[in-house]
Amino acid sequence: MDYRLAAYVAAFGTLGYDGCADGSLEEGFEKVAIYESPSGYVVHMTRQLPTGRWTSKVGQLEDIEHASPAELEGREYGKVVQYMRRTANPR
Repeated sequence: MDYRLAAYVAAFGTLGYDGCADGSLEEGFEKVAIYESPSGYVVHMTRQLPTGRWTSKVGQLEDIEHASPAELEGREYGKVVQYMRRTANPR
């Protein structure tokens, strides 16, 4: 499997996501943030909830909510290197 950023950007592109500037809440869009380790490999992703908070799967544990993608940046999850968005599905 290819764990480089370009492969993940391409994969999310097949789901209708395009790159965007940041993780601010934008009405009508769903966003994801992609984290990369210092060695250049994608190690984590997080998804924005309709409230503007973010949700992540933490290993084998339950999903967690956090206020921003920056809260998870560090040794284990690396740094956010890409934000992507797509038009939200009407419910």
